[in-house]
Amino acid sequence: MPVLDSVLHRLRACGASAFVASFAAILALVPWGGVGCKSREGLTVGAYLSMTGATADFGLKTKRGFDMALEDVNRAGGIRGQRVSLVVLDTQGKADEAGNAVTRLIDVEGAVAVLGEVASSLSLVGGRICQRKGVPMISPSSTNAAVTEIGDQVFRVCFIDPFQGYVMARFAADHMHYTRVAVFRDVRNDYSVGLARSSLDEFRRTGGQIVAEQSYSAGDTDFGAQLTSIKAAAPEAIFIPGYYGDVGNIAKQAKRLGVTATLLGGDGWDSPQLREIGGTAILGSYYSNHFAPDNPSPRARSFIARYRQRHGEAPTSLDAQGYDAAMMLFDAMRRARDLTPRAIQAELAKTRDFAGVTGIITMDPATRNPIKPAVVLRVAPGGDVFETTVEPVSADTLAQAADATPDRIEDPSRGRSAGGGLGVFFQQLVNGLSAGSIYALIALGYTMVYGVLGLINFAHSEVFMMSAFAGFFCANWLGYRPGLPFPIAAAFAVLVFAMVAAALLGVTIERLAYRPVRNAPRLTPLITAIGVSLLLQNLGVYFFTATPRSFPSIVAESRFEIGGVVITNVKIVIFAVSIALMIGLDRFVKKTWTGKAMRAVAVNPNAARLMGIPVDRTISFTFALGSALAAAGGVLFGLDQTKIEPTMGVLIGLKAFVAAVLGGIGNIPGAVLGGLLIGLAEQLTAGYLSADYRDAITFVILVGVLLFRPQGLLGVVRQEKV
Repeated sequence: MPVLDSVLHRLRACGASAFVASFAAILALVPWGGVGCKSREGLTVGAYLSMTGATADFGLKTKRGFDMALEDVNRAGGIRGQRVSLVVLDTQGKADEAGNAVTRLIDVEGAVAVLGEVASSLSLVGGRICQRKGVPMISPSSTNAAVTEIGDQVFRVCFIDPFQGYVMARFAADHMHYTRVAVFRDVRNDYSVGLARSSLDEFRRTGGQIVAEQSYSAGDTDFGAQLTSIKAAAPEAIFIPGYYGDVGNIAKQAKRLGVTATLLGGDGWDSPQLREIGGTAILGSYYSNHFAPDNPSPRARSFIARYRQRHGEAPTSLDAQGYDAAMMLFDAMRRARDLTPRAIQAELAKTRDFAGVTGIITMDPATRNPIKPAVVLRVAPGGDVFETTVEPVSADTLAQAADATPDRIEDPSRGRSAGGGLGVFFQQLVNGLSAGSIYALIALGYTMVYGVLGLINFAHSEVFMMSAFAGFFCANWLGYRPGLPFPIAAAFAVLVFAMVAAALLGVTIERLAYRPVRNAPRLTPLITAIGVSLLLQNLGVYFFTATPRSFPSIVAESRFEIGGVVITNVKIVIFAVSIALMIGLDRFVKKTWTGKAMRAVAVNPNAARLMGIPVDRTISFTFALGSALAAAGGVLFGLDQTKIEPTMGVLIGLKAFVAAVLGGIGNIPGAVLGGLLIGLAEQLTAGYLSADYRDAITFVILVGVLLFRPQGLLGVVRQEKV
């Protein structure tokens, strides 16, 4: 059974598919040779963390802290002579996986206490299960106030969002002397919404103005519309209570648009990947945190030295809080009258003056939140550095902040950029044409394959994703280094390499997956396309990991401004390359023999074969050409939006498919028109209504087209004999 546990743990830690992990879990529940599952000797403590997924760095760092604490306690003889075992399960950053993990830790692994999670939304899921089952849980880093409000079994070693919001509002007003601030929050993240609300309230209480408020959703890649609106309000600072992957991307796009406001944030920024993704654009920003890597206290110095020796780098607050959470649990277990969950919970509530590496922790017995100070760090090239400390405040002070002025934006018309409303409108048009050009390139692949085969190639979105990673690795092979000039010839080579790799992938998919089922009922190729899409996505996660990557800046960035409209050379490159490829495709299809063969196969493949046209070869070439265009879209997307990850193709691919339908699927000019219109509609919706409706507008357009012009804007009605 220990061997099976190890296999299951490795499967989940490596991001195994849900099917494999579920099958292993079923096997683990079966008693083998009459021995139950709880055969592990000593005490078992459970932990659930995001070891894979978009926020995997949070889980990996926290686990390092857990491991150091576990090593310390067992080296000291364990708890009452019993060795402590730690079972860590991967949540993949998903709520359902978090619930499954906590249930397994308690019911199958026999954990007497649980550590985790980092993300507040996942701690809310796991905390409810621990409360129901009567097992204490300590979150190392979940700051949403609602986490410990679940019940008396849930604790934490980090400060809460109301205090963190208070810290950053006071820092902006008292330390930086700002009076005009904008807020940019992730509306689908409990952590981001709660932190934004508390910061807004306290900043208003200081007499400051919230001049703009915009939103995004985790995983978004294009923030141009929202940043354009924020820039028009001329804030002195922008508060972004999000996670490092999104924040780094936002910082880069803000710099490209000429936004000069200081960026402020919370502890969700704490990751070395913040600088990797954000580059120089994130330097000079500030965020609140639980731990400073240059902390002068002897206990912290010792922890930092040991950590550096073990991992070769400085610890983050996630490492330190993971260590403190585990050590505080072990301290309570030593003091407990017995080692039952009830006795451990009682001692956790009595924790006083616990000497942690993040500071002295006293647990508020009523709220189960620690009373401890916060630090503000400045993002610097060599690592984050200490800026100031903000001491803890009473719950009454935080309550007063929550009851401050009404939740509204003051004076949103003030401080517009040069060009006023017209300048903002034209900026949104520039953003929309750039995004639409990429949609159009991807849509061409959908429309070409459908025109020739009548097949909707849903795997096309994953070809787009794979090609972005091909460009990423090619740039690194060619010697790309951040901050150093990259030759134009090398940048061109990256584009060509990605297009050739995607063309080969497209031909392989057609030959192995689609050709064998070409004459099968229409449902069969459709299911095959979905299966290939999922396969490529999982291969992407396996080979590239789910951690976001920062696409190399292979084109030296510069910008110029006309009447308040910022146009970057990256936008020009995207538009120029896209238009050149689209025109080249149109000429190729209309003027070359191969292009005429493609059109003939699209009309009647049997007649084309009788005329001597190699139908199979023509279809393969169609896949190759469409995939190459998607690869160009992938490289240009990475160049513009910076962040790439294995799931990036899902939503973008759907939007490109909608663009193809809008223009008239099977019609090449229609795909170009549809892509540009979708890009413009998204940007204008996000800029003038709300970014919450950005994705919705795409599918509203799709429904409208299907209802009123199902053949698309440039498509024609085809009649088929039955």
